[in-house]
Amino acid sequence: MRNPRLIIALLAIIIFSSLKLTFAARQNQEINTSRGKVIIGLDREKAYQVYGAPDAKGEDLWYYAGPNGFFVSFNNTPKLILYPDFFQANLGVPLEFKVFLSLPDSEVRDITKEAQLIFDRPECARLLSPGVIMPKKPGEYSALAMYKDVFSNPLYMQIKESESGEKNEKEKLLNIDILPYRPEITFESSINFVALGTFFDYDLNKYSVRDISQDAAWYIRQRPNLTWNKEDSRQLYFLEIGQAEVLAKYSQVESFLQRVEVKKEGVGLGVKRLKHILVLPEVMVVMFNSSVNMRAFGTYYDNSVMELTQDVDWRIEDPDVLRLSNNSGHFFAQIEGVTEVRAFKDGIESLPAKVAVVANENAHFLDTVAIVSSGERNPPDPDLLKEIKENVEQLKKDLSFKKKELKSIEIKPGLLEIGLGEEGKFSATGIYSDGTLSDLTILGSWGSLNKSIATVSFGNVTSASVGETSVYIEFKGVRSKYANLIVGGPRLVSLLLTPQSVKIPRDSKADFKVMGNYYDHSQRDLTAQATWGVEGSKIVRVENGVLRPLGFGRSKIYAEYSHLKSNTADIEIVLTLAWLLWLLAKIILVLLLVIFISGVILYLLAQNKRRKLRALRHKPREFILGLYENGIQLITIFGLRHSVYTAPLCYAELAKEKFLVKDNDFMYLSMKFEEAEYSRHILQEADLVAALDDYNKFFKRLCDYQGRALSFYRYFLAFIHCLPIFIFSTSENNSENK
Repeated sequence: MRNPRLIIALLAIIIFSSLKLTFAARQNQEINTSRGKVIIGLDREKAYQVYGAPDAKGEDLWYYAGPNGFFVSFNNTPKLILYPDFFQANLGVPLEFKVFLSLPDSEVRDITKEAQLIFDRPECARLLSPGVIMPKKPGEYSALAMYKDVFSNPLYMQIKESESGEKNEKEKLLNIDILPYRPEITFESSINFVALGTFFDYDLNKYSVRDISQDAAWYIRQRPNLTWNKEDSRQLYFLEIGQAEVLAKYSQVESFLQRVEVKKEGVGLGVKRLKHILVLPEVMVVMFNSSVNMRAFGTYYDNSVMELTQDVDWRIEDPDVLRLSNNSGHFFAQIEGVTEVRAFKDGIESLPAKVAVVANENAHFLDTVAIVSSGERNPPDPDLLKEIKENVEQLKKDLSFKKKELKSIEIKPGLLEIGLGEEGKFSATGIYSDGTLSDLTILGSWGSLNKSIATVSFGNVTSASVGETSVYIEFKGVRSKYANLIVGGPRLVSLLLTPQSVKIPRDSKADFKVMGNYYDHSQRDLTAQATWGVEGSKIVRVENGVLRPLGFGRSKIYAEYSHLKSNTADIEIVLTLAWLLWLLAKIILVLLLVIFISGVILYLLAQNKRRKLRALRHKPREFILGLYENGIQLITIFGLRHSVYTAPLCYAELAKEKFLVKDNDFMYLSMKFEEAEYSRHILQEADLVAALDDYNKFFKRLCDYQGRALSFYRYFLAFIHCLPIFIFSTSENNSENK
């Protein structure tokens, strides 16, 4: 018989789970949309308990795949967004704003015309039209947008008094645009580029667009090289496959970059077909009751450029602000406000050109270009709606009931570089016929032209081998343009330093190893390539992984390579008896070496003085004087100080008493000295021999017959004072004379 307790427990679990699902179903709400079912009203913990882990997730949206795939949204409160959140402009310049509503079903709607704008200082600004503010007074003030009791973030405005000073220059170049737009070309071919300059005349208060191609300086660079190469003319040749960039300079103004795709083959020009339309000037601030001239330029797929001003269909967003005078790009500013102008031809629509019409003649255009500009430059930024959508971090926007047609899909980034074994991320944005955007990253079908290099699923890239491939996405029969994917070698992730702790004596050394851990789980010995550092006390030195102590104590070392830092290793240098003995032996050796070198030097100095005295042997008078002087110096260092006021014979008597010498030979030497010093007769060789004999006898008794210790002491004193005791004996002198 089965265990009844186990059966009761299982029934309790089943009943509890059923009640839990029923309660969750009551708490949440299901919304059926054109893209699938969206469940709202759950927090993340409940969604995980009820449905498990999602197949894909964003900040506020989870996606569950399967036959009946659905979404779970966690954004339950409508959010009102006032964009931008800061303005800085001159008085009399209209300011454009947008109000967006973020709904719980992940839809973002533009409600600028429906929202109400509230100013903290109503006397300082007025609403010129939906989406346009006209400042009335200088100062700092703010505004809030309100829609059905929901308030937005604040919009701060800083309005300055318009300056009416005269300009130092008559005409100013505002910007330079380069055409053709985003050309594609086969390598070893050339393109004739066109540089269009937008100018403003201060005297006439007019904008103009002129071709400055021949006067501009042209530059080109091939990615990934960042160095610009100056070219001789506007006809540029492309000799390498890949992505290149073109730049023009004129009157110290640089153009916007123009990117060029250089391909090996497959760039077919075919029938001449329109690719892109550029309307210039892109941003203008003009006085009302004045005329405006705009020009349209077309780029064709064969990379040719033509002016289409009289051929396009001009459309104005707000005809009350600006009126088309004729079909040649002439417009008339009627009232204050901000509007947009677009050009259409052959199904191609240009980017909008912004026109602000003002009544204050001192509201200069240079102070407002950044405010009223659409922001769509080269490289083009995302439009306003997409920027707001990214700020609220949604995965998906188009979950609505109304039908709309998908026109194109854009993949970002256009170029992705990852290391082998890494995972990258692409995102895909759908652009619809009504101008709205939708995130199709997890909804579309991704593909790779070379799956042996990398595969893509839900925008996630999984690398397989090193190389390059192209990635695309398809959704509802629409395929995106290709995005480039480069898979390089495995990326270095971390450094491991071993051993992690070492305790060694002062006279030893230690070997360390640095291993690099790569993203593909491989390892490589980087000991020789790494650079080494010390934290704390600088008591060690490390070279090529070999640590050598410089002192005692504790410290830490680490290794660096490719901007990565390893773990630290603890080092302790200890004092040992062996090191002390080694140090003592080293000190003794150094001292002996110093003594030996000093002795050699002193000996050489004494011998030099002895040599000088011996050289005087043929000059008895000079020899006797030098011999006496040397004797006086020796007696002085032996302990009997000599004074210049003491007569030589008296000093000889003092020496006899001091050193207890029986025969006063030094007295005879002193008498010879007085004879040589004070007499004028010629001294003979016999006088020299007698003086030398007395000198030798005196110092022989003084140094050799008064005890070994005393004799050694006196020899040492003479040695360190570099004084020779014996010059040569009498027999040596006689033999040399003979």
